Amino acid sequence: MKLIKKDISHLLEKTPKNRGLVVVNSQEKRVESKSLTSHKMIVGFKEERNWIFNKLTNGPTDLDVISITGMLGSGKTTLAYKIYNDKSVSRHFDIRAWCIVGQEYDEKKLLDKMFNQVTSSDLKLNDNVDVVDKLRTQLYKKRYLIVLDDLWDTTTWDELTRPFPHVEKGSRIIFTTRDKKVALHGKRHSDPFNIRLHSDIP
Repeated sequence: MKLIKKDISHLLEKTPKNRGLVVVNSQEKRVESKSLTSHKMIVGFKEERNWIFNKLTNGPTDLDVISITGMLGSGKTTLAYKIYNDKSVSRHFDIRAWCIVGQEYDEKKLLDKMFNQVTSSDLKLNDNVDVVDKLRTQLYKKRYLIVLDDLWDTTTWDELTRPFPHVEKGSRIIFTTRDKKVALHGKRHSDPFNIRLHSDIP
């Protein structure tokens, strides 16, 4: 337990408090801008990470979705963050993307930024450009991992997942949400994963 507390505390100290979109398409890069608001311990943290690792690297060859649910401060983001930045996970996927969504967001701006990061470009896409189609084309032949952090409703899920092709490449989507209805709405093969609280980190 002491080691887990120390590990999470270390993550919180290293991580900036500002929020924003971060997309990583390099196996060597880690999420560099993330708001980690969890101040709770997660019961069976190592076992839960291993369970999700297995879902990411094994299972169906077509697209699968792993949702992480729990109340505010339960550790959803912290758990997803540790998994996302694990070296074995980064080696397994061709492209990884981390997106902070939130209750209020601009769909076009978010998708534009995602496209620019995935393509390692800095283009200003016109309003008449179909960014959904362009992003889908970039991801089509890749094994990708997309994290959608802090998803609030089913409409947002439907909008943001339009660019993600359902091809048999072993691609995965992880999303965190407080609403179990959203988790069930996004389900494909894997059941939603609910985090249980243990105690406050001193």
